Amino acid sequence: MLERNVDPTPVSGVPKVVGILAIVFASLGLLTATLPLGMFEDIDRYIAAAGPIDSYLTWLLVNSLLGILVFGVHLTAGILSVRYSARAPRWMTLYGVVAVALIVVDIVVSVLTFPEGPSSRVCAVGFDELVGPRIALAAIALPWPIIAVVLMNLRSAKQSCKS
Repeated sequence: MLERNVDPTPVSGVPKVVGILAIVFASLGLLTATLPLGMFEDIDRYIAAAGPIDSYLTWLLVNSLLGILVFGVHLTAGILSVRYSARAPRWMTLYGVVAVALIVVDIVVSVLTFPEGPSSRVCAVGFDELVGPRIALAAIALPWPIIAVVLMNLRSAKQSCKS
């Protein structure tokens, strides 16, 4: 009988830690992606003062659907990472690239689709209440996908994910 000389102990705990954080963040992300119009009161107030914002609302819905897909990939990458799967670094890289792209596109499209109001003061207030928080949240969310990709592509993390 041939004995394999394989050490089952992972080289690094990075995949497990990143995976656990990814599962937590993906779950929170899925929750928030399904509630894109959580600012109904602000939106209603802006529409009453400045008129319709159809393009912006359409973007919120499209972004919500894209967010669900991105966080689905994130959750998959987290589960694969916790299991030390050989596919984990690729899935985490896919998540990171798509997440950063969606964050950048969200900022640009949110700014471009927000209409000019009848007065600059109303438009500025609406922008500050609706688009400003989206930009702030995007800035807060940006580091994690980059950190996750870097950590999961470390040599020790890749060596640990050989199952």
